[in-house]
This record gives sequence, structure tokens and C-alpha cells, in this order.
Amino acid sequence: MSKASWPCPAGTELTGGGALTNSLNPHVSLTDDYPSGNAWVVDYNNESNQTVYMYTAAVCSSPIAGYAVDEGSQLRVAAGVGTTASLRCPGAEVALGGGLEVNTLNPNVNLGATAPEADGLGWTNYEVDGTTAAAGLNPWVLCGSVSTASPAAPAS
Repeated sequence: MSKASWPCPAGTELTGGGALTNSLNPHVSLTDDYPSGNAWVVDYNNESNQTVYMYTAAVCSSPIAGYAVDEGSQLRVAAGVGTTASLRCPGAEVALGGGLEVNTLNPNVNLGATAPEADGLGWTNYEVDGTTAAAGLNPWVLCGSVSTASPAAPAS
């Protein structure tokens, strides 16, 4: 397993991130995709016999009102199954980003999907455990307040 991270510049806040690989080989997979401090972290497996590249990105912003990074309670995923791990933002805050941290080094536990919930108030992840042992998961969500003010009318 390999780890990569990308930090946000000083004075900015992490609002999300992600990863991309140049490989379509099914033996190359993303395991984790989550915030750590002010950086975005990914763990990936390369069980192929190819050299592959994994690109990591952090989405950074100037300070946001109500900004919070929340880590959910650890969930256990049964061996050989997939599970959903979701986390909601508190109050009226919206999900700016999110991800999932997996607590195993086994290359057969893979992140299948990570996306905002339909209402924009939380983040959902789907993890597949293709092993004979259970794995632990921690969902993450990055939250902030969004202004509902209308843009100013153009001057006449």
C-alpha cells in the first residue's frame, strides 16, 4: 500500500480532495480518501505488475463561516461484503467534501464510491471488503455555512 497527500497553503481551509490513477487495471485500487489536518490523504494499492501513477489533489478555500471537519465513529465491515458509511453535517451546515479512512493494510479492502448526499447535508462512502476478516472504517465530512444572500443587482 502506498500513501500520498497534498496540503493546503497556510491561511486556507481544506474543503475536499481526491485521487486519480492512470491505470485501468483492476489490481490497482483506492483504499482511503480522507482529510488529515489541512491536507488530503489517499492510500492506494498496486497489486499489478505495472508502474502506475496516482495523482492526489486537495481543494482549498479562503476561510469559510461555520467550517468544521467531523470524523464519524468507527464502523466494522463484515468480511466479504460491502457497506455504506455516511456522516451528516451539524445544524444547517452543508457538506463541502468528505471521505473514508480504512483501518487495514489489506489490499482487498477498497473504496468503491464517495459522494455528497442528495440533499447536500452529508457525505456517503461505499467500501468493499473482499477479505476473510472484518475491517474498520471511519467516515469524514467537511462542513461549512453557505450564504443565501442574492447577488447585488447591476447598477443602471
